[in-house]
Amino acid sequence: MISQKEMIIDFIKSKDFIAKIVCLILAVILWSYIGTQGNSDVTLRIKTEYKNLSSEYVVSDIQKTHVNVKISGREDELDAFNKNDIRVFVDFKNAVPDNRYRYDVELVSSPDIPRGIDIKLMDKSIFATVEKKVSKTVFIEPVIAGQVRSGYFAGNVRAQPDRVVVYGSPEQVQKIDSIKTMPLSVAHASDNVSDEVLLDTDGYSFTEISSDKTLVTAEVFSAQNVVKYEREIDLFGKMDNYLYEIHPDKKITVYIISKDGSVPQLDINDVRVWTDLSNIDSSKFITSDGNIISSLRVTSRVRAVINNRTDSVQIINIVPDVVTIRIKNDN
Repeated sequence: MISQKEMIIDFIKSKDFIAKIVCLILAVILWSYIGTQGNSDVTLRIKTEYKNLSSEYVVSDIQKTHVNVKISGREDELDAFNKNDIRVFVDFKNAVPDNRYRYDVELVSSPDIPRGIDIKLMDKSIFATVEKKVSKTVFIEPVIAGQVRSGYFAGNVRAQPDRVVVYGSPEQVQKIDSIKTMPLSVAHASDNVSDEVLLDTDGYSFTEISSDKTLVTAEVFSAQNVVKYEREIDLFGKMDNYLYEIHPDKKITVYIISKDGSVPQLDINDVRVWTDLSNIDSSKFITSDGNIISSLRVTSRVRAVINNRTDSVQIINIVPDVVTIRIKNDN
C-alpha cells in the first residue's frame, strides 16, 4: 500500500510541478520589471514639410517651421523611438495666394512604431502666406582663398557659368544681387588653378536655384612688373531723369602686365573702366500689376579697356569685377 507521502511526491513529479513553480517565479519577476517601467511622454519639434503646393507658388512666410508632437509610452519604448519615423506636412491643396491663411497640418507616422506608443500632434493648423513664384538671374562671384607662391599673383578669377537663376517670392528674389562661391584654394600655387565649387547659399531665403555649383578658374601670373591703376567707373547707357548710386562706392583697381615682361608704361587716362546699363529701361520700374516703383537695384559686370595699347599690355585682374547699382526714379 502506497503511503500518503509517496502519493504527494508522485503527484509533483507527474505534473511537472517544479517547472510550473519556476515559470511562476519568472512571471512574477517579469511583471515586477514591467511595473517599474512607468509611462512617460516627451515633446518633439518636427520640421514641417509641404504637400500639394503648386509649382507656380512659393511659401513666402509661415508661422512655424517646426511643430510640436507629443509622444507617450513606456520609458524603454521612448528611449528607442526614432524621430525619423514621423513626418509633419502642411497641406496647400486649397492655397489662397497673396493672403495670410490658416492651413491644415497632417501627421504621418511609420507602421514600424510600436502599438504602445501614442502620438499626438499639438499644432493642428498654422498660418502661412503663399505667393506667385518669380525668378531672377544673378551673377556668381567667384571667391579664392590662400596665398599663392611668393613672387606670383592670382588674377582673372572667373566662374563658368557666371550666372545662376534663383526662384522665390518677389520680396525674396529682389534682395539678391549676386551669389558668392565657396572659396577656391590657391595656396602655394604657381600655375593656374581650376576646380568645381559649391555656391555659398547660406543666409539666402530663396526656395530654388538652377545650379548649386560652378567651375572657378584663377590664373596665376608672375608678380614681377605688375602695375595697378585705380579708376572711377563710367556708366554707359544711363537714362535721363534717373539717379545712379554705385556700391561699393570706391574706385576700381585694374592690374596690368606687359606681354614682353617689362614694366608697363601707361598714362592713367589710357585705362578706362565702365559698365553697360543699356539693357535697363523705364519699363523695369513698372510691376506686373501696373504699379510704379521708385528705385531698382541691378548688378552689372565691370569692364576695362586700354586705349591704343592692346598689342603690348594685358589686363590680368579687375577688382571688384561686379558692382551693384541702385537706380532711382527722379521723375
